[in-house]
Amino acid sequence: MRLVGALSALLGGLCGQASAQVGPEYGVWRPTDARVKQLFGDTWQNLGLGLGPVRVPEKKASWTPDFQIIGARLGQNRLTLVPVGYSWRRAISGSGNRGYFGITPEIVIARTEGPNLPTGWRTVGGLSVLVGQGLGEKFYIEGGYNAVGRVRNLNFSGWNLAAGFRF
Repeated sequence: MRLVGALSALLGGLCGQASAQVGPEYGVWRPTDARVKQLFGDTWQNLGLGLGPVRVPEKKASWTPDFQIIGARLGQNRLTLVPVGYSWRRAISGSGNRGYFGITPEIVIARTEGPNLPTGWRTVGGLSVLVGQGLGEKFYIEGGYNAVGRVRNLNFSGWNLAAGFRF
């Protein structure tokens, strides 16, 4: 829980004065590796706390911080992934409710735990490719593919679909 608080404070500072808006973010992660699915399940939960307004880019590209917590559990096996990156996004259209695409270089913090699994935290590089739709500064939905470097010979890459809301 301290990790979530520390990262939220850090991202709040990166988001600037507009961080008065806050809201939940939720998604699902579908790993592509058969062994990883067998160990941790087919679908994982992606929870987050969004700080500041939903930043849908203008025609000109923009950079924004990106942070997620992904958790999976199957039997006694547990997995926590924390991708932290800086996302480049560009609008597809010029209307108020913009579609967009982007790419996010990331550092992924991973922890595995369970019988016959190594336990502990590891850090690896990652890269996300995404497309999304923003609805004003209050709501967004986006999906994409997250390529994650191998962690202890496990491939955590997968598809991600997420949505967020701001109050």
